[in-house]
Amino acid sequence: MQLRPYQETAFSQVMHKLQTFGVCYLAGEVRTGKTLVALHAAWHHCGHTGKVLFVTKKLAMSGIRSDIDQSGLDLNIVLLNYEQLHKVNFRVDFIIYDEAHCLGMFPKPAKKTAIARQKFAGITSLFLSGTPSPESYSQLYHQFYVTGKGPWKFYNTFYKWARDYVLVKVLHIGSGRTINDYSCAKPVVVQEFERFKVSMTQEQAGFNGRIIEHIHAIEMPVELQDLIKQLRKTRIYKPLGLIADTGARLMSMIHQLCSGTVINNEGEHIQLVDHKIKFIKSVFKGKRIAVFYCFVSEGDMLRKNFKCTSDPIEFAKSKDLVFVSQVVSGREGINLSIADDLIFFNIPYSATSYFQAKARSQSIDGGDKNVHWLFSVAGIEEKIYSIILNKKSSYTLNHFKKDYEIRQSARKVGA
Repeated sequence: MQLRPYQETAFSQVMHKLQTFGVCYLAGEVRTGKTLVALHAAWHHCGHTGKVLFVTKKLAMSGIRSDIDQSGLDLNIVLLNYEQLHKVNFRVDFIIYDEAHCLGMFPKPAKKTAIARQKFAGITSLFLSGTPSPESYSQLYHQFYVTGKGPWKFYNTFYKWARDYVLVKVLHIGSGRTINDYSCAKPVVVQEFERFKVSMTQEQAGFNGRIIEHIHAIEMPVELQDLIKQLRKTRIYKPLGLIADTGARLMSMIHQLCSGTVINNEGEHIQLVDHKIKFIKSVFKGKRIAVFYCFVSEGDMLRKNFKCTSDPIEFAKSKDLVFVSQVVSGREGINLSIADDLIFFNIPYSATSYFQAKARSQSIDGGDKNVHWLFSVAGIEEKIYSIILNKKSSYTLNHFKKDYEIRQSARKVGA
């Protein structure tokens, strides 16, 4: 598979930075072909004899394996997910970290980050991500940390790095306790990161389509309306074992109930009504659809009512399967461009999940793509959507308390 002109440009820039620094960050927007550029960089660096390690998310593995096969490159490559890093017991000459932002937890490194640092520091590395720092520029430190290279190679811990690069804030969390907030990185972090970064945009690629979003207002069954009213009023619904003793739990329960399911305080998954399932069957009958959900019980309900797969390659080969995935699991690294319609059974709180997941059906020559949001009338979904769309930020407990005028203290529950 040949590189397109814009990919050739990115490839040349990547190779220059790899040769200069031993590490490069390829930041490419969704569906711009980061994987193919990375595979060509690996072949150029290793030929067919050096060992290449490609690390990605579990759900993305089948798609990456297909890309490797279609590339036509004679690579000695091993494909693993991040949870398998500890199993590597062979020499590695080149590493590709796909969806590399998952290594960026701070202030303490994630387990996979610590393992990668221990096993692979010093090896030539290429990072891939559409969102290198989706929530904070402080997420960049631990990604480069795993290589022992890059702009901050002389800082061996996040805390030492933060002294110079972060405006540390003190957060009060109640009962007189405080914690340090390290999320406010200084602008110099971005400036120093740019030296190691190569970008690929959809505009450079010549994408010929846009995402068209459709909001579907679905009547909420009366029993759900009554249940939510009861929870808001008393914080308790004994028939289902629901006790919303905190604001966060009340927000979660209302969020779940709007789609007809809930997990009670004993951990029981309860499916109450299927108003959104009926809507999908009625409106999208005969279409090739992919559906994202938020809660486990929603996934169970979808799999109960449709012939489903969570493998994007199996979905692409079949004409009668429905692709179903939890939003966070499926928002990165998978190609759903074969879908006629992308449906969100519920909406996540996260702005990052919103922007990443809705772009899964895009492709360079795919034209316009339809994304559908299923919102219960008078439910929480439209409130979440409004905050994400208008403020470009995630929906939080503070937003919920304002929307629902929550004043009751958890200590009053059951009084």
